[in-house]
Amino acid sequence: MCVYSLLFMRFAWAINPRNYLLFACHLSNEAVQLNQMRRVLSVQDWNKVSKICQWVLGLHHGLCLTAASNDVAVCRA
Repeated sequence: MCVYSLLFMRFAWAINPRNYLLFACHLSNEAVQLNQMRRVLSVQDWNKVSKICQWVLGLHHGLCLTAASNDVAVCRA
């Protein structure tokens, strides 16, 4: 949603005559979406996110060693 709002803010500014109402709507939407992202990121368990990222990158590059039953795979960095 953040990218969508940024694109349409740009569109509202680029057209002639400028559509200030559309720009204001997407500006407020962008602010709300960024606040939601801040709230989500503030409660994330960053150790879990880091393990998932390592697992995904390891899987993508074929570097995974083993996989636990209910845990993230152990991958080489």
